[in-house]
Order: sequence, then C-alpha cells, then structure tokens
Amino acid sequence: MQSPSQEAPVNSPEDIPSQVHEHAAESLSIEAAEDASTPLVTAFVSTYASENFMRGCLEDLLNQTLGKRLEIIVIDSGSPEREGDIVREYQKNHPNIRYIRTENRETIYEAWNRGVKAARGKYVVNANTDDGHRKDAFERLAQCLEANPGASIAYGDIVYSTQPNDTFPSEHVTRQIHYPDFHPGLAFACCFAGCTQFWRREDLIRIGCFDARYKAAGDYEMLLRAVQHGMTAVHVPEELSLHYFNEKGITFGPETKQLSVDEAQQARQDHVNRLDIAALYNQVDASSHRKADLWCDLADFFYQYKAPWEMENPKHGIENLNFVVYCVKKALEEEASHEVAASNLVWLDRHFGQGNEASAYLLSLGDAWDAPGVEKLMNECDQWKAVTLSDQSEVPVSEPQSQPVALDSQGDCQAPITGQQASIEQTPEVAKDVQGPPVCSSVGSLQESDQLYASGAYEKAWECTQEAILKRPFSPEGFFILGKIALIAGDLEKAKVCVDRLSDMTPDWPHTQQLADEWAASSACHPPRLTLSDLRCIGSGVRVSVCLIAKDEEAQIGLCLDSVASFAHEIILVDTGSTDQTVAIAEAKGARVIHHPWQDDFSDARNVSLEHATGDWILVLDADERLNVEDIPTLQRELKQSGILNYRLPIHNHGAKEYGHGYVPRLYRNAPGLCYIGRIHEQIYFTTEMLRKRWCMRGALGETPIQHYGYREEIVQAKDKRKRNLKLLERAVQETPDEANYRYNYALELRNAGRGQEALGHYQKAIDLLKTLPDEAQVPEFTHALVQQYGSVLLEEKGYEKVAEMADDPWIQRHVASASWSLVQGIAYAEGKEYEKALGALEDCIALRHKPVLSPGIIEVQSGLPAFLKGKIHHQLEQGEKASEAFALAVMDSPDNLDYLIDYAAWLHAHSKSLEAVQLLHRQMPHGAKDPRYWQLGAKISQATQGFESFYLDWTTEAIKYQPHDTELLFAHLESLMWSRQWGRAVHVSSEFPSEPKLAAQWGLHYLLCLYQGISPKRFNQVEEKEVSAYFMSSYRRLVQLGDEEGVRRIHEHLTLAKEHLPTATRLIEQVVEKVHQVPVA
Repeated sequence: MQSPSQEAPVNSPEDIPSQVHEHAAESLSIEAAEDASTPLVTAFVSTYASENFMRGCLEDLLNQTLGKRLEIIVIDSGSPEREGDIVREYQKNHPNIRYIRTENRETIYEAWNRGVKAARGKYVVNANTDDGHRKDAFERLAQCLEANPGASIAYGDIVYSTQPNDTFPSEHVTRQIHYPDFHPGLAFACCFAGCTQFWRREDLIRIGCFDARYKAAGDYEMLLRAVQHGMTAVHVPEELSLHYFNEKGITFGPETKQLSVDEAQQARQDHVNRLDIAALYNQVDASSHRKADLWCDLADFFYQYKAPWEMENPKHGIENLNFVVYCVKKALEEEASHEVAASNLVWLDRHFGQGNEASAYLLSLGDAWDAPGVEKLMNECDQWKAVTLSDQSEVPVSEPQSQPVALDSQGDCQAPITGQQASIEQTPEVAKDVQGPPVCSSVGSLQESDQLYASGAYEKAWECTQEAILKRPFSPEGFFILGKIALIAGDLEKAKVCVDRLSDMTPDWPHTQQLADEWAASSACHPPRLTLSDLRCIGSGVRVSVCLIAKDEEAQIGLCLDSVASFAHEIILVDTGSTDQTVAIAEAKGARVIHHPWQDDFSDARNVSLEHATGDWILVLDADERLNVEDIPTLQRELKQSGILNYRLPIHNHGAKEYGHGYVPRLYRNAPGLCYIGRIHEQIYFTTEMLRKRWCMRGALGETPIQHYGYREEIVQAKDKRKRNLKLLERAVQETPDEANYRYNYALELRNAGRGQEALGHYQKAIDLLKTLPDEAQVPEFTHALVQQYGSVLLEEKGYEKVAEMADDPWIQRHVASASWSLVQGIAYAEGKEYEKALGALEDCIALRHKPVLSPGIIEVQSGLPAFLKGKIHHQLEQGEKASEAFALAVMDSPDNLDYLIDYAAWLHAHSKSLEAVQLLHRQMPHGAKDPRYWQLGAKISQATQGFESFYLDWTTEAIKYQPHDTELLFAHLESLMWSRQWGRAVHVSSEFPSEPKLAAQWGLHYLLCLYQGISPKRFNQVEEKEVSAYFMSSYRRLVQLGDEEGVRRIHEHLTLAKEHLPTATRLIEQVVEKVHQVPVA
C-alpha cells in the first residue's frame, strides 16, 4: 500500500496525449548499442516566444563535449514565433536534434514531460532557451552519476548574467550560487539543482515526472517528491551553468516571479505536511528511536543551514527556525523521552521562543517528563546538540559546509509567517488546556490570499487581500500582493497606489523597491486584463485604536478615556468582570466594551482587545494611565513617521520613588500576527521585533509620555495591587521557571513586600537566563532595571561582596552603564573598604546622572549622596581638600538635606575652618531655619571659636525666634548675652525660663547669673559637681579674657554663695585671687 508521499501526479508520461507533429529528423534510427553514437544524455528544450534565444541555445548545446552522445529535443508549445524554422535549419547538419511541436500552448512541465517520454538518453536534463553551460557541464554531471549508481540527480553550481545569449565563461556575471553538498533535507531548504536538473531518466519516470499542474515551481516540487522517495543527489562543486537574468522569463518576470515564490512555498508546505522521515533517509524499517534520531538530524541540518545566496527574503531565518522546531517536536512525537530532542527544544525556546513553551510542551507529553526532570534539563542545557548517525553508514548525509543561519527571531516571537502553518510561535504558551495561537494572531492573515494568488484566481485574491488589510491595515505583504495583481491586470494606476503605499510603510524593504521597479518597467493595458474593484483598503495611516483592559476602575477610567477622546479612531475596552460603574462610564464616553471573563492572564485579555482593533496604529493603555493634552501634537507627529513599526513610549510613574522614566512598547502598527504573551507583565516587544526585522523597519523611542498613576500609595492599597501581582507572578514562575521577565518582576514584588532575601535568588536567576541570549537579543531597558534593582536589594541585605562580584562581571560591564548602578557599586566598595574603587564608581555616578536613562533610576543619584559619600571617603583617606570639594558639591546638589549641611559644617569646624563653616550655615539659612539642629550647630561653632562672640549673640538671637522652645538654644542665648556683657538681658531672659537647668553647663550658667545678681543659686541635682565646676571655671576664664571687669568683680564679691555647692570652682578662684593680691604693685 502506497503512502501519500508516493502517489504520482496525474500527468505521468504515459498520460501524455499523442496529437503532436514530429518532424522528419525524429524518425532517424539510432543504434541501441552503447557506442559513440548512442545518446548518453538527452537535453530537452521547451520554447514559447523565444526566437531571440533559440540560436544561442542550440549553439551552446552543440558545443557540449558529449558531441553526438548528447540528444537535443526541442518542444515547441505552439509558439507564434519562428523557433521551428531555426531548429529545422540546424537539423540539416545535426541529426542529434529533434523537434516536437504542439498545436496549443501548454505549461513548461507538460513540455518537459514530453521530452522525458521521447528521450533516448540514459540521463535527461532541461535546457532553458536563455541559459548557457560550461562546455563540459553535461559530461561532468553524467560522470558523477556513472560513478554514483545509487544517486538519481547530479547538480552543479551556477552563475547569473545580465547579458542575453551570453556564453560560458562570461564577463557579465553578477552573482554566483555555490550550493551545499547533498543532505536528505536540502530540498526543503532550496531548489538545489537550480536551473539545470540532471536526472537519471528511469528514476524520474519511476516517481511520475513533473507535475504539470504547476506553472512555475514544478521543478522544485519534483525535487521534494524525489527526496521523499529516498532518492539522493551528487554535488559537483563547480560552476557549470549560466543563468540569464531574464526579466520577461518565468523566474524573474513581473507576472510570474511572485507566482514562482508562492508555488514553491506551497509545494514545500504540502510535502512537509506529509513528510515521511524514514522514507526521506531511505530507512523504511527504522524504529521509533531511530526515527527520532533522524528528525533530530534534519533539525540539526536546518539549524546549521545557510542559504547560498543573499537572504533577499526577510522571512528566511524565521522559516528555518519554525522548521527546526517542527522537526524537534516530531522527534518527541516518535520518542517522548528523547534527550537530544528535548534538550534542543529547550535551547530553541531559550534563545528564540517564548521562554516557557518548551517546559509546557515537555510536560504535556505524559509520563516521559515531570517538573523536576524538565528543570534539570533546563539547568543542564548549555548548547545545541546533534545526533550521530554513524551506525547507519548508508545514509547519504554530508556535513554542512556553511555557518549557522542568522535567525531573525529575538525572544518571544509569536507572529505567524504569511502562508505558513503554525510554528513554535503558535503553540500553547503555558496551560496544557490552551491550544493554538490566540485568535488575534490570525486576524488579517494572508494565507487564503496567497493560495488564491498561487492558483491564478487573481480577482478573488484581490478581494480577499483587501478584506485582510481592512482588518490589519499595516500589511506590507498585502499591498505587495495587490501591487502584483494590479501589474498582472495592466492597471498601472492601482499598482502605483500600492507602490506609493509600500514606499511610505516600508521604504527599506527589498520587495518595496522590487515592486517599484516592476511598475516602472510595465506597460498599461486598456482595458485592464482583469476586472479589479476600487482600492478601499487605503486608510489615512494615522488612525489610532486605543486598547484597554479593565475591571472595577470607575475611579480612573473616565479620566483615561477623556485624555484620548480627541484623537482616538476607536476605543476598545475589554472588561473582565466589573461590578461597579466602569462599563457604564466607558460606554458613555464612546468606548466599545467587550466582555471577557478573567483567566488570571493579562495577555489573554490584551489579545482579545487586539482582535477588534482596525486602526492604523494601536495605543495600549491601562485604566490608571492617561496622556496630557499638551503631548497629543507630539503623538500625532510620531504617527506620521515613515519606516517605523513601533514606539517605546516614556512612562512616568507618579508616586514611585525614582528618577527618570522607563520606556514601554505601547504604540505600534496594526500588523497581522501581533499578539501578547505573559500571564502578567505581558509583552509584545519581541513580536514586533520579528516583524520589524522582516520588513527592514525601525523601532524608536517615542517622546509622548504616558502618565501612570497606578503606583500612588493610595491606589496600590485600594486595589491590593501587590498581593495580586505576587499571586500571579508566583504562578507564572512555577509554570515558566526559565522566563527572565517573570523572575525579575517576581523578585521586585517580593522586595516591595519586605521579602528582600527571597528576592535575591530570583534576580540572580533572571541574570543567568539573560546571559544565555546573544547580545543582539538583549533589551537594554530590561537589563538596566534588573541589574540596578538587584544591586539595590543586595545593599539592603548587606550583600556588598556580591555587588563587587557583579561589578567585575564582563557581561554586566558590557550591558549596564548607568548612574544608579555606579552608585550601588560605590556604596558596596566603600563598605568593603575598597576606597579607590568606590571613588571611581561614585565619580562615574556623578558623570552619568544627568544623561538620559532607559529605565527608572535610584532617585538618590540626583541628590548630594554620591558627592557626600566621596567626601567621607576622602576624609577617611586624609585627603582634606578633596573631601571639602566633595562635601561642598553634596550641599549644592541637595540644599534641603540638613544632614549633608550639618556634617560639612562640622567637618569644616573640626578642620579649623570655623569661619567657612558659619558662612556656609548662614548661606543655607532658608533651607535650615526650621530644623533646631541647624541652629544648634551654628551656636556650638561660634561658642567654641575665639572672636565669634558677637556672631554668637546674633546667631542665638535669631535662633530663638525660629525655635523659641528649644532649651539648648535658650541656654546658648543666655551664654552669648553673658559673653557680650549684657548681664541684665541675660537675667531677664533667665527669669522667663520654662524649666530649671538639666545639664552641667546649664547649671554652671545658672550659678554665674546668680552670683552676678548676688542671690543664692539653687542646689543642682543629677549632675556631678566637678562637671558644673568645670563649666563655671571655663566661662569665668572666658570672661576674664574678654575683659569683663564688672562681671568678674561681681562674681568675686558673691563667691561665697556658691562655696557650699561648688567647692572645686570656688577654691580655684580663691587661689587665683590670693595670688593676684600677693603680686606687688609697682
């Protein structure tokens, strides 16, 4: 019983009708024996309207070194030109030329099949009229098949020329194509035989010859069918064929080039759908384990494969990636426990997938994998793995001869490729019961349009494509198809509209220029060859669909919708179960409300909103966000920019203790295939990245800020936001442990909940996961935020050595340079007493802090903290001048920070710079007047400095105006009055004191005032007599130094009043007085 892959197409050689006219030369007898006159190779030439090329074609073939052993069959498919006359002219001298003409035109593959049927050679090869060959090309290919009897096809390398009727070798070569050696999977990568398919005739007939239903890609389909029958090929690594770049031919003609591409894609997909891996490798009895190995080998071939031409098709890398994933999954279908397949699926997912797809897929395979096994696999997966097929030596697998293909995917790519089947981007994201891609990813799909176009139903394809574009207005492939159809119709006006549209949408996409060139080279047809309706899918290009999801947001939703009402083309709100007035408010403000049950999955709700968006752009907001009216002109200007697919907009988090702002991917073209992923902190960035690369577009940092009020403390508490986030993130991390975004956000919420120690492991895991990605796959905003926050939490948990270790990490040095990260390093180094490193990091912080940031930073970098820390380190290193400069900068950067001011002033005083200290304090009076510490420090400095008595009085007089109840300042004021000889005022002020003295100095001052007045002082308590006496004597000496004779005399007169309480002080003074009296008067 035959498998589907072994069924022959309808038109086999036996089915070809015989109503043809063969001319006389065909009846010439050729000896059957193999001698010099027996045809070894038959070259068949199909011609239609190729008169200009026929002579060159025949001359090229007649010059082949095979001579008469080359049979030439020309099949004329009812050509209106004179090819027949030219052939008959050559037949007169070359009996190895045969000529067959049909009355009606037929496809090229019908003509080729006629040639195969009529051929007498052991080998057959097509020879296009506009191509050329090296003189020994057919002989070299025949020799290869003679030497490899198990092979069915031989192929060489080709060159392209822009010169018609060119000869080999050529001076007009513009391109060289060097194919890789044969591998069973090569046909699924490219039409490896190029323009010269050299076949063993009996093998070609055995599998049914060319499928005549194809118009342009039947030769490629033939190769696909051959390898599925286990046939192999031999590569001659030499340039044997010359291919003319004929803009009117099938391959490059404006009416057939896209048809050729579309047919080839469809043929490939059809054969992939029924691919028999055992037959492909010619191992029909292979076990399940062996089949899994074969699938892995095929995956490895495509993982390593690089096309032998420039990657003109922007989809190329993505198609390869999809097929690699397909093969790996087929291996797991054969053997669920296959370790190489499982490991490679994890590898692909980690580097190019959704970050969670591999684990979910493996767990869905039943008992083969459990959660610990999957986690172990993910921890051990550090490279792509290849299987070894050496135990089956007959398998014709050659080593790939090129470097791995540069895959265009970056991260969580989900968009399906136009006209392709579902791939890794379209598989279940997390839960086992969620199957297939979100509905929004198929809205605007061009798959049906592709199929209609490929089948030649151009008018239906025109209508179908317009309907798709109306649903997803940014559709470059859609407008490309419309432009091609318009050119086929000869409607240059409509084609020009498509060209202009593409030029505005995707100016750097190669297909844009291709369509423009084809339009410029085309001629109008009146009337058009096709009846095409008006172009109704051309929008303004600036219509905005505002998409939101909400639940119980009545307090916020009105302000949000009001902020976008003036410019929104439509507002789509997905309500996930509100019980308040959210829906009523939204509908009253013109929003289209879609009710959708909450699934504990933000991306699910977001994708529902995308299903219904029809604008040219999509702006995504939350209910607690809005735009300021003054920023709307900026937004409208950004919408008009050409060549930009998406903007990451600045977001200002009101209520968050941070400086700067992050950027979020919220504004993007409404293109087919886009969708969100992620249970929480959902993402679309990587999806847009894949499309951006496909269409050669740019992503940009926008200038329209989103105002976010969801992190104000009262809103966070009212919505219990942190508790909700923790719940969802904990679930997400369990389901997808290798998703860095989830790890990071989970760590952030743990920190906010006061669980910093728990957060550390998740921060580190997120960094480890990012390190597995190539540099070009990193998202700078994310990397900066992750490292900065991890470092901050480490400081909180006193993990200074870990911060220093991170600072020396080359990966972090390469990806993160910000003021916030430098501040974290500086603090950690200082705590570890690595002062020189700390100073360097703090200097970097100061240098970087005014530069734009990609993520919100630590707010202290904008303060005097970095300079203050520098000052303390310089002080520790006894670098006085540098310390002073740093402290001064700290005060200038944070004039309201009294700690910096007080510490700096105290430092100046301690370093004998008391004048600078009080001058500094005086300058900062507007910032310090309300803080008693400010006045107290000024009082201490002036009190301790000789000559500052007048300033001391002025300072304390001003201080008690601002701090009338501060006991310390009141006593300082009394002291300043006493030292200024204003004893009367001092006595008056002391009489109004609200409380008695408490400190030794205050009691000492009390005794001085009492002795001045001649009254008995109170007896002190809770202080030592020696301390009170020490202050008393210090002040007494100060009065003597200041020359206060009146004050000193009164103290002497009433000293006995203090003798009982202050025996130490009174004894010392009596001794001084006695010595004075003993000094003789001159």
